[in-house]
Amino acid sequence: MSGIDNGFIYSQYCMGSGSKRQYFSDDNGKRIDAIRSKIEYWKRTNEISDDLYFFLLCSLIESADKCANTASVYGAFLKHLKKTAQKPLLITPANFQLNNNSHEVYNEDANKLIEKIKGDILYLDPPYNSRQYGANYHLLNTIAEYKPFTPKGKTGLREYKKSNYCSKAKVKDSFEHLIRSANFRYIILSYNNEGLMPIETIKQIMSKYGHYKIFQKRCYMRRKDRQMPKEFALQVVDKCQYATLSMISEGKPYCVPLSIVRIDDFVYFHSAMAGQKTNALRQNPDVCLSCVGDTNLVPSEFTTEYECAIIKGKATEIVDDNEKIAVLKHICERYALSNMAGFDNAIKMSLSRTAIWKISMDEVTGKRKKYDKNGEEMKFGRME
Repeated sequence: MSGIDNGFIYSQYCMGSGSKRQYFSDDNGKRIDAIRSKIEYWKRTNEISDDLYFFLLCSLIESADKCANTASVYGAFLKHLKKTAQKPLLITPANFQLNNNSHEVYNEDANKLIEKIKGDILYLDPPYNSRQYGANYHLLNTIAEYKPFTPKGKTGLREYKKSNYCSKAKVKDSFEHLIRSANFRYIILSYNNEGLMPIETIKQIMSKYGHYKIFQKRCYMRRKDRQMPKEFALQVVDKCQYATLSMISEGKPYCVPLSIVRIDDFVYFHSAMAGQKTNALRQNPDVCLSCVGDTNLVPSEFTTEYECAIIKGKATEIVDDNEKIAVLKHICERYALSNMAGFDNAIKMSLSRTAIWKISMDEVTGKRKKYDKNGEEMKFGRME
């Protein structure tokens, strides 16, 4: 379906319209508008049922999210179109699991709803920090409702209901009211130990109204507010000048800096055919790779702005000469692009004494510490 250039998404959230916002590429924004308008037209003219209307709408929202130009949520957009945002919008059917069960869905204040419902198990997963969910997903709500309004600020926010659970001054009273009013046999709460409510406060409240028990699971990253999505981590991997490889050598920790290149789901590097690093990898392939991107000293805060990525995986030696040459070409194109005319001669001279390794990216995490222009740290994936 061809896009339209007078729709709400393109005019308010795409750079080409002059909105100065870039949540989608121009072409994808136009196509979202065209598809959303057609779905609404079919519903208005009774050409589709309510069930099909919501199925098509869900399929559009899920597909649009895959090509959004954001770090993970919609609190802000990226300055430049990332690779997935450059790909054309492809509508794929929403995957629903059909069964004979009945479901009821509510959209209202949980503290009001709790007084109307009852059951056996109540699972609660409230916000645990000051970041409002409404701001994080506002653009998906806009596509769903598709009613014109005046977007606010640089990020084009819409009016949304603010949760008391995102307010340090209100969360305690709201949570106690929720627990006190709950007519359920079991209540399960998912919460972060660095949230607005201390764990001790949660214990005191829940213990008033029943038997309290806590189960804790250690998070992989302590400062979750600085955690960045996988795609951000991969960008750090791709632009870092070098990486540090950590491994075990003769039963002791050992690390060494490397020149690396990422090709799809593997990170590659070269080494000598023998030596401490090579011997260690052949004995124990489990490795950890640390990559550091942009850094900036902030003396006024006694800290440093940084962005980094950590990769855990297994190192495997490549023995096929053709594959080794292909990887070496990628490495040289990254670090010695201006000298590629001499690549073939260098291969003839050094291939036989060069080892090539690839690291599987079994675990990838990204982290960032950065301040905005007002001096406030940008947490939970927020972008300027």
